[in-house]
Amino acid sequence: MKFFNLLMTLLITTCLLSCEKKSDSTNQEKEIRNKESTPGSDLSLKEQLAQRARQSAHKTPSEKRKIMIQAIEDLKTSQVMKSALRKGDKMPHFRLRNPQREPITSKKLLEKGPIVLVFYRGGWCPYCNLQLRDLQKNLDAIKAQGAELVAISPESLEAAGDTVSKQKLGYHVLSDQYGAVGKEFGLMFKLPKDLISVYKDFGIHLDKTNQTKKWELPLAATYIVDQKGVIRYAFVEADYKLRAETTEIIKELAKLNKP
Repeated sequence: MKFFNLLMTLLITTCLLSCEKKSDSTNQEKEIRNKESTPGSDLSLKEQLAQRARQSAHKTPSEKRKIMIQAIEDLKTSQVMKSALRKGDKMPHFRLRNPQREPITSKKLLEKGPIVLVFYRGGWCPYCNLQLRDLQKNLDAIKAQGAELVAISPESLEAAGDTVSKQKLGYHVLSDQYGAVGKEFGLMFKLPKDLISVYKDFGIHLDKTNQTKKWELPLAATYIVDQKGVIRYAFVEADYKLRAETTEIIKELAKLNKP
């Protein structure tokens, strides 16, 4: 009987150890999958964007992907890439409203310090949201350089408010509903018809989100503007999957502050 009890104890202990190892292995696999599927806070913005692009390429039907790729290639050689403001240009002054319908002016912002100005496409854009969240994560570091952070999109005030709420943003988010400011920066472009069809298939309706009949978007652009209104850093890209690295923005602000 003692031998039987000892044998049963050994079997139960072996089974428990095996189950624990299997559970640990399963948890590790889950952690790996989660890290691969969801951009982690420990990743740089560039890595997060690349990760999202790989996921999107895997899910998007090839025909739709071809249309999207071609639209980017056409945009690279378009007039808008030539007209976009660059480093050394003077920033056009703007007056836009935030979701609380308060007017925000570049003149008042520049009185406080330099401006980090980000043009994003809308809260429906996952790449924009990655950038907006990464900026929020580094907001204290940006403010520590004395800068004001401003994000502008053609979203309506209501849609901009939803973006602020969903992404939990604590900086200026302004509505350039008709793209007037985006045009002054030379960033606005019209979407081709085949791309509009692709967007609609994805459930993206700019006419509703922006509350205009225009299917226009700004280039993915980030500017650093000094207190004299001069653009000291410019990231302007036709490929919306690429954005200015937040850590680079902070480094450029630090350079700006050097005597």
